[in-house]
Amino acid sequence: MSEIEAQSDSAEPQRLFTFRSGGWVILITALGSLALIIWAVAPALMHSFSRPPGDGTQIETYRFDLTNCLVEKSLIVPAMLHRDMVPFMSNPNIMSGSDVARLNAEERGKFLVSSDRVIGVEIGGESRAYPISILNVHEIINDTLGGIPIVVTYHWTCDSVRVFQREVEGSTVEFGVSGLLYNSNLLMYIRGDADPESEDHQPESLWCQLQARAITGDHAADGQTLNVIRATLTNWAQWLTRHPDTTVITRDPAFAKRYKGAEPTSYFLSDNLIAPVHPMPETDAIGLKDKVIAIRGETINRVYPLRVIARNLDDEGVWLDPFPSGSVRFEAYDDAGKTVLVTVESESPLEVIHGFWFALHGMFPELELVQ
Repeated sequence: MSEIEAQSDSAEPQRLFTFRSGGWVILITALGSLALIIWAVAPALMHSFSRPPGDGTQIETYRFDLTNCLVEKSLIVPAMLHRDMVPFMSNPNIMSGSDVARLNAEERGKFLVSSDRVIGVEIGGESRAYPISILNVHEIINDTLGGIPIVVTYHWTCDSVRVFQREVEGSTVEFGVSGLLYNSNLLMYIRGDADPESEDHQPESLWCQLQARAITGDHAADGQTLNVIRATLTNWAQWLTRHPDTTVITRDPAFAKRYKGAEPTSYFLSDNLIAPVHPMPETDAIGLKDKVIAIRGETINRVYPLRVIARNLDDEGVWLDPFPSGSVRFEAYDDAGKTVLVTVESESPLEVIHGFWFALHGMFPELELVQ
């Protein structure tokens, strides 16, 4: 072995990467990449652990009180993967109705135009409009109007509108979206302070939107119902004309992308249902998803299809239909938006409920169909 070879064999291996030769750059790059991966993945991992109850398959996983069930339990089914997957809204921001035109100009007419449907509510001289385009995303809006806590609800699967006083057993409550349906209709629940996954959580009752009552749990056992607030389903032009001082709720910027394309147009145009309904209408006189208006009370129990209302309007655009202790007046029919103004004069309290034919028949099969 030569002297050169001996020196080569005895020499220490050469270090390719050292801090002095630039190894620190690689280390910082690796740590930065690791931090980036953690930042990107952590929210998803945390969400999988902290997600509200519900697996999209078994109603028991939503952790509601299913005892004292007042309805056919097989008709309670999951609609979402978990509770509150539909983002209910509380204390919405509002704007003056007179400022809507300005906002339309800024957004090129995309916020609220004349033919857009709104739920109008008036309490104590204070009026407010709740655009259906916003309720398509939130379904439940907890608000206060005229000093009264209310909850405005709309469920697109039934095209159903109901507004309630937001008080139960003398306390003001906040409603959330359960993620479950009964007879294809929205089931709500009263939100509490405890985490639904914690040991302190007390399973909540389920409340049916169309029936305005608790259908499971302690509240159902007590026969608890919700106080219905009269609401109007009409178009924005009609509401603003009749209530020039109205306010209107505005969108939540956090859900800007969800408002786009939220209208369930394809569902409205088909007879397909997304959940079981019983009983189904036996007549084919009108379509399952024909828009109807139910008038319910001690002296009247009728359901009016909008197409029948339109056919009966006189030359002034009015139809007055009498019943034993009063009358129902229909006017300002809007064929484009499929809305009509309803005024009821009665000696006893009556409910006015908007929705699809299949939904109102399923909840109230005793309704007499006006043809």
